[in-house]
Amino acid sequence: PLELMQCNYPYSGTPYHYLAHYLEEKNDPAGSRRALEMFAFLEPWNEEAELDLAASYARAKEIDQAFDHLRRAIALGADDPTALRDNPGLAPLRKDPRFEALMPAQPW
Repeated sequence: PLELMQCNYPYSGTPYHYLAHYLEEKNDPAGSRRALEMFAFLEPWNEEAELDLAASYARAKEIDQAFDHLRRAIALGADDPTALRDNPGLAPLRKDPRFEALMPAQPW
């Protein structure tokens, strides 16, 4: 499916985002990450790709890679600490002290 997407949607990240979630549901985390990497490549300003990559690596217990992507997501605008703390995909990171250290300050 990824090769077909590259032919039909060479400049849009959104189809890769949908494909990544589909592959995750089909228990293909490696395929899902490849799709998310393409999403991040096509839309380097979009924090969703990095946030989803962080969650994917967290679920795979690849914690250092998860934190690398979480840092990028926050730098790109994923700056709602409540949403980040409530994100179920990031649950494996919550007990690590790096998680709270990364949380942006509340804007109020």
